[in-house]
Amino acid sequence: MVVGILDGVRAAQENRIEAALVAQLAVALRARLHAPNAEVYPDTAEGDSAFWREGLFVVSPHHAQIQAIQKALHLRHTWQAPPFVDTVDKMQGQESQTRDRQLWGERSRNRSA
Repeated sequence: MVVGILDGVRAAQENRIEAALVAQLAVALRARLHAPNAEVYPDTAEGDSAFWREGLFVVSPHHAQIQAIQKALHLRHTWQAPPFVDTVDKMQGQESQTRDRQLWGERSRNRSA
């Protein structure tokens, strides 16, 4: 899990700085993360699909932020399968090697993973 704290950024439904950081991390993981069989995910539609199914999913609390993350992901990489970015509800019961959860700066929210 990755947690980033950005000073001077107000919590909102869409945060382009956070979206860009998430996309940068996802692209770096896509290039380096090994599949459960210890091989690098191939640079194919099947490889991208497996990466998003087994390697990484991104959780965000707001649909506007999900769209911002998806846009940032597509600006940084040509995905051959759609990135898996959604709300907590859609992630329930799924597992991956890495989870990138967007944590907002509001102290009143429960931050437990």
